[in-house]
Amino acid sequence: MLARTATSLSVITEVRIQLGLGGGAFTEAIASMGGLPRHGDQMVAFTEESLGIMRRALTGDTVRLQSPHHSVTGYRAGPVPPKPIELWLGAQKRKTLTVPGRSADGCFSPLNIYVPPQEVPFRQEIIDAAAAAAGRTPESIRRTYNVIGVIGSAQGGQGLVGDVRRWVDTH
Repeated sequence: MLARTATSLSVITEVRIQLGLGGGAFTEAIASMGGLPRHGDQMVAFTEESLGIMRRALTGDTVRLQSPHHSVTGYRAGPVPPKPIELWLGAQKRKTLTVPGRSADGCFSPLNIYVPPQEVPFRQEIIDAAAAAAGRTPESIRRTYNVIGVIGSAQGGQGLVGDVRRWVDTH
């Protein structure tokens, strides 16, 4: 349904669409809606396979896949979007960070309160290595880093708190 909604929106608006997807950080919420609560390697494999299914559906292909994670017996996708729809994956842990390198168009990092700025280069190296191993150029994978905080003085603020100079100098 997400693929059909995204492609329909793309056809109607003729604008570039990017889908931000997650690997399942909220397993309890997923289970409460009837999904299987997956963890670790099982979640990583499920996520990567799901990206492949979504990518095929976004191009209008008929999707078929029988695996331990999915049973898709012949979903007829459509409409075909006028421009390719990018798939971005939110990732934080080492194994999940390899998935955008192999299978996504972009990767968005969790908030800076979960991934401090000094850890970002290490995490980018994981994505780069996975991309290279998959025969992709690391530069082809777009990335974002979500920063929250307060510019100015604040007592007890979360994230990056400080004057403009601190924000500019933090990397």
